[in-house]
Amino acid sequence: MTTLTLMQGDTDTRNFTLSDGNGSINLTRYYPNILFCMDDLAGHYYEIACSKQSSSSSTYKSLSEGGIAVKYTSTHLSVAGSYKGQFVLTDSTGELTFPLGDLITVNIIEKIKR
Repeated sequence: MTTLTLMQGDTDTRNFTLSDGNGSINLTRYYPNILFCMDDLAGHYYEIACSKQSSSSSTYKSLSEGGIAVKYTSTHLSVAGSYKGQFVLTDSTGELTFPLGDLITVNIIEKIKR
């Protein structure tokens, strides 16, 4: 299971490489219809449209190599707590969700009030 830790109210971009038991997933046919969806037990839900990874990133992977980026805004990170997330890929044949058999944990740490 993948676990991310982010700070409440920040903005951040995280790169992911989607893969299954056969290797990385070619995301070309799904782009731009790729979402990262996350929710918590209190009912906070966010859908984040994913983007291509920046080629200047040290961990760069192209869409054909399974590379995708999630750009979190201060709105996505506004409520501290523990979220579960997954990628939803849509094309003309339907929807696929990743990761297979597990969810991504996103921990949003409460920012210290000044």
